[in-house]
Amino acid sequence: MIRYKILGNRKGQGIAEYILILALIAMIAFAVVRTLGKNVKTLFKNAGDKVSDAGTGW
Repeated sequence: MIRYKILGNRKGQGIAEYILILALIAMIAFAVVRTLGKNVKTLFKNAGDKVSDAGTGW
């Protein structure tokens, strides 16, 4: 009975581990978006400009 009380309540531990993993994934995603965000924005802007320039040739 005492052993169950000490070792039996592990739901809180599992939830805490999931929260830590989720926080780690969120930090990694934030770092990637922050690092690559400007490059991706520039790529899309250049592609949009090329499409606009191609459309004015008609």
